[in-house]
Amino acid sequence: MRFEFLPVDLIADILSELDLESLITISTLSKRLRNIVSDPSLNPWRRPILRVLRSGNYESSLKNLSVRSTVPRQNWIEILSLASPSFLLYEATLPNLTSEEWEECFNRRFLPGWRRWRKDGTWKKTYLKLVLCQCMLIRSFEVLYKVIAPYFSSYRDLVHLGRSVDQVGTSLFYEFDSPYIFTDILS
Repeated sequence: MRFEFLPVDLIADILSELDLESLITISTLSKRLRNIVSDPSLNPWRRPILRVLRSGNYESSLKNLSVRSTVPRQNWIEILSLASPSFLLYEATLPNLTSEEWEECFNRRFLPGWRRWRKDGTWKKTYLKLVLCQCMLIRSFEVLYKVIAPYFSSYRDLVHLGRSVDQVGTSLFYEFDSPYIFTDILS
């Protein structure tokens, strides 16, 4: 059986096993492959994007994925919901999303009580403001870790401290009903 006679669902499943760079290349090879890759119901982009996001090692192709017209928009909602704050602020090219899509990103990433931070701004502005808060909080705990680390005698104590700092930083950010820590800076 020839490749062009395979069912579209099967081709999409095969394509979803590729890495992002290969999928970008495939999307330019033929009109049929471009149509399959850009179909939101088939969405072969989802698995490679999730693999990259879970690995924490973001490929360069993910940084500029928003300029690709073949990537269905629902993938950007997942990227904006799951990617690290520093990647979103300093490396990624952000897509042009509608207000409803930015609201969906906000709802997936932040606690429901934080909706009040929107006030008079747009969902995009509020989302980016809180991602900046996340990034600043993470950076401050990294600095704290570097200052405290030399005072620990064993590697095991240091590893335990590192885990504790990560857990404290994450819980401080997510357990408060609102991100009070950096609001004066961002106002």
